[in-house]
Amino acid sequence: MTRMQLTVLMALVAIAMLAPCTLAAENSPFTKSLDALLAMPVQYEGRIAPLSAYAASGHRPWGAEELWQDLMFELAGFQILMTAPMYPERDKWLSGNDIRMLTSPTPDQAQFLNLVDSISQATLYRQADEFNSRTAALTAHLAAQRRLLGINTTRVTAESAFIRLRPLAISALLYIVAGIVSWVLVARNAPRWLTAVAVAMAFVVNLACVSLYGYIAGRIPVNNSYEGMLIFSVALGALALVSLASPRGASGAVMGALLAGVVLLAAEYSPIERGITPPVPALQSLWLQVHVLTCFIAYAAFALSFAASWVVLVSRDEGRQMRFDAISYRSVLLGFLFLTAGILTGAAWARQAWGRYWGFDPKETWALVTWLIYAGYLHVGYLSGSRHFMRAVAAVLGFAAVMFTFFGVNYLLTGLHSYG
Repeated sequence: MTRMQLTVLMALVAIAMLAPCTLAAENSPFTKSLDALLAMPVQYEGRIAPLSAYAASGHRPWGAEELWQDLMFELAGFQILMTAPMYPERDKWLSGNDIRMLTSPTPDQAQFLNLVDSISQATLYRQADEFNSRTAALTAHLAAQRRLLGINTTRVTAESAFIRLRPLAISALLYIVAGIVSWVLVARNAPRWLTAVAVAMAFVVNLACVSLYGYIAGRIPVNNSYEGMLIFSVALGALALVSLASPRGASGAVMGALLAGVVLLAAEYSPIERGITPPVPALQSLWLQVHVLTCFIAYAAFALSFAASWVVLVSRDEGRQMRFDAISYRSVLLGFLFLTAGILTGAAWARQAWGRYWGFDPKETWALVTWLIYAGYLHVGYLSGSRHFMRAVAAVLGFAAVMFTFFGVNYLLTGLHSYG
């Protein structure tokens, strides 16, 4: 594959992924107004967020199409407009239902109710012009109220765009494309810098998306499993680039990019807990942030070792087995160092949050089990005989322990880490 062909391929893929987002606004005469409604700020769970985040209610994806269906066929959309606390007050934002309960609403509050009722009527009678004009009036009315109170909604605008465009799904596809392109480049013994460019493009987009999420949340995303997977993807992308520092590390870059794409797809489309919520008091600690970051660097290294170990197990080529065993060993060595740091910083956090360094909580226990498995892996190197096979098996078992520590403990066991 020539450099020009590679450039054209990546450009076509980017256009194919971005085109649906660009053309979505052309779907119907209602879409622009629906997007305006979805972006409308509401106050709930201790923060200001777009209506789309409020209406998502957990795992359900909610966009212009879902809002239109609710408004047109179930009137659930009208109920959401009435229950969402989007009328700003100094001490507490009010919903339409709250205002209906007032004995003497102000003229501005009455105007808000009138506009919401008008939007409902316009949807019932399929009046596009009325729907659009009433939505624009409601948006302007609430924006004026927020300006009077000095409320900044920059983060809300960013979050609304984040939900609508789903940049993490785009980042996942870029990683997968980068991994496939890098695979072709490695097979053709192309210069390493071409692989570095392909992986770096996906990594930069991934890092920008996660940084934007952190800006929206106002913190490092370490509050739940979904946010942990975002950090996991960044760590995998970083390790993929670091692998290219070695003359024989291109295969590690391919696996790292593909794994990062898979993790992001799982984060976007699996029914795991998500949503930006204020951290509980135990999570408001610098020790926690360091603990999570070190652990996920370790998990990323172990994931790379897991992928390389499967190549060792299924390959019959001794040269390939040795090459991928070397990738696995270096990855485990790096991961073991960071997991050790993660356990130590976790102990410091536990001392600060709960008054003790170690309490055999299920996640603490399984973190120790994982550490012992990888300690055994590193010692297998001193044994004679089929050490490649034994180490590969140990790496697979170790990563199974990692996944149980991350997911299984959260959903199958109860403990102080059950929110993570």
